[in-house]
Amino acid sequence: MSVREMLRIRREERLPALLLLMVTTALNALFVSRLAPYMLHVSNRGEVMSRLLSHFHISGYDPFTLTMLSIWNVDYNPYRHPLYAFFIWPFGRLNHWLRHWLGFDCSLYIAAVLLTIVAIYGMIFLRRIFTDVIGLGQRDANLLTAFFYSMAYVMLMLCVPEHFPFSMFLLLLVAYVTGMCIRERRGLAAWQTVLLFVVTAGVS
Repeated sequence: MSVREMLRIRREERLPALLLLMVTTALNALFVSRLAPYMLHVSNRGEVMSRLLSHFHISGYDPFTLTMLSIWNVDYNPYRHPLYAFFIWPFGRLNHWLRHWLGFDCSLYIAAVLLTIVAIYGMIFLRRIFTDVIGLGQRDANLLTAFFYSMAYVMLMLCVPEHFPFSMFLLLLVAYVTGMCIRERRGLAAWQTVLLFVVTAGVS
């Protein structure tokens, strides 16, 4: 299966993807509107940390992704998520460029777009695990996918910029790819196995 084919949204996946897009957009709009007054005009790391620690109150989560996007610095322990910082770095540079041209910090908006993308493709891969790997019908796959994304912790991950949503996306991707290999009785090349392991373990 090619990467292009894997990323293509099938006809039967479009309605679930649209519904999740609406939910994710609404949740991210609430999150962005809550923090935007404090984050749009930050100019240094101390100010970013002060404002986030004063207004970012979500149990079990920390604001380090936003600090990396806003003022690039690895504030968490990189031994826990060694590749996560490298994943965030290009978007931190994008925010730096946008702030130069637009005059305000765009980290919240960049995070919202990233979370929306990984949420939709995570849902697609989960649904394909149900249909392509396990062999369930479309109705059952829709029902189980909706049940999974209706859990409070999962819904919270859709709008909180942390490593959890990206970890879930990568784990679902690996589960789908390896599940298809098992179903089709074929193996992955050694470099593919190593790549999937390093990327997933490095972020998660």
